[in-house]
Amino acid sequence: MKNFFHLGAVVPLLLFALDAPAETVRTVVPRATLNYLSIPVAEVKGFFRDQGLENETVVIPGATARDITRIAIPSRNTTSTIPSLKTGAFSAAVVNADESLLGEKEGLRTLAFVGDLFPFPFQGFMATDKMIAERPGEIKKWLRAMARALMFIRERPEESADIALKKLPMGNMSRPLVVEGIRRFARALPDGVPGLPSAQGIKNLIEFDVKAPLKLKEDVPVEKVMHLRLIREVKEELEARR
Repeated sequence: MKNFFHLGAVVPLLLFALDAPAETVRTVVPRATLNYLSIPVAEVKGFFRDQGLENETVVIPGATARDITRIAIPSRNTTSTIPSLKTGAFSAAVVNADESLLGEKEGLRTLAFVGDLFPFPFQGFMATDKMIAERPGEIKKWLRAMARALMFIRERPEESADIALKKLPMGNMSRPLVVEGIRRFARALPDGVPGLPSAQGIKNLIEFDVKAPLKLKEDVPVEKVMHLRLIREVKEELEARR
C-alpha cells in the first residue's frame, strides 16, 4: 500500500526513494516545470545538503490529463493545448503558472486562478507505508529541505527565476516572464511554513480525487489516503525557529 503526504497547497504525485548507505534521494517527477522548482532550488541553495542528503531528480512523464466537457487539463506541455484553444477546439484549459504566461503571449487570457475559486492540494509526494513506518527521519529531512525551498521561492522570486532558467527547460521565456510565473505559482503558498493543505482542500481532494473516481458513497477517512503527521511535525519545527 502507498500513502502520500502534501507539501504545498498539481495533482501529479512525486515518488521518491532513499538509498540509506549514501543518503541519496531520488525524486521522480512527471515533468520539469515551475511546479517543481522547489527541487532544483533545494539543490542549488544547499537545503538538501544541510540535511545530509544528495538529491537526484528523475523525470518520468506520466499521463494525468483529463477532459472535462471541452475543458482540457493537459499533463505534459502546451504543444497542443495553446493551438487547440486558439482554434476553438477547447473552451478553456487548466495550465501551470508558466504555461499561462505562454498562452498570454499567444493572445489568450487568464480567466482566473483555480486556487482562488476551489482550494485543492496541488503537489503530493508519495512513499510506501513501509518506508513511512521504517524511515520517518529520512523522510522528514527531505520534507524539511522542500519546505525551505518553497519559502525561498515565495520570498525571493527573482533569485528563484535565475535558478529556473539554469535548471529547467524554460524555452524562450524571458527572465521577467519567469519571475511573473513564479509569483503566480507562489500565490498558492500560504503564509508561514507551507506544507499542510487547508481543511477545505483536503475535503475537496477526497471528494473529487478519491470518492468520485471510485464511485464511493461512504466517507473516506483522511488517514486512509494522506499521511500528514511528518509534514505537520516539520512545519511545527520550522515555525518554532522563525
